Amino acid sequence: MYKQALTICEKSLGIEHPSTAEALNNLGGLYESLDDPHKARIYYERALEIQEKVLGSMHVNVGEYLANVAGTYGQDDYKKSTELYERALMIYERSVGVHNIHYARILTRIGSLHRVNGALNEAQDYLQRALKINSEIVGYDHPNTINTLAQLGELSWARNRFAEAAAYLRQAQTLQSKSTDRMLLSGSETREARLSRLCLGLHQFVRIVFVGDYG
Repeated sequence: MYKQALTICEKSLGIEHPSTAEALNNLGGLYESLDDPHKARIYYERALEIQEKVLGSMHVNVGEYLANVAGTYGQDDYKKSTELYERALMIYERSVGVHNIHYARILTRIGSLHRVNGALNEAQDYLQRALKINSEIVGYDHPNTINTLAQLGELSWARNRFAEAAAYLRQAQTLQSKSTDRMLLSGSETREARLSRLCLGLHQFVRIVFVGDYG
């Protein structure tokens, strides 16, 4: 479907149209979800190139697409990924400011990147900044805030702060349960898919906090 959409955009709108860039970006997201970051990067970079040509290098959409490219490097190139994320942050700061959930989402991604690469102090700084912004804008029960709390829990665990880690994870799990109940009542996601995700998260939480299986 995404490839078909890309073909239609290229033929009807041209190869340097924002809609073509969006179609490329969607393909990148598809391959990223299939755990193929290298193929995802090909589409993300093509999309980014179009957006920079059409919108200029400091447009907020360019920041978003830069963050997507950064995510495909991950642990393969820690320095490159960090540089791209930082550039995306700078674009957001200058175009729309720091008080928005997109900026906070990038902060969370950088914090996670630092954590898995052992830069724990840097990770703490980025994740705390993300938590502050998310909690002020969308509240604690928003998925972005819950994700940041979970990331802070994993970070605390990596720093051997087990009680702190348990507190973060317990808070994230409680908020996730409430969010799931609302989603089920609204019908915005299938019951099976949502419950499956909740049970997986609950299983992890119980295994780590109560059983003591940390591996």
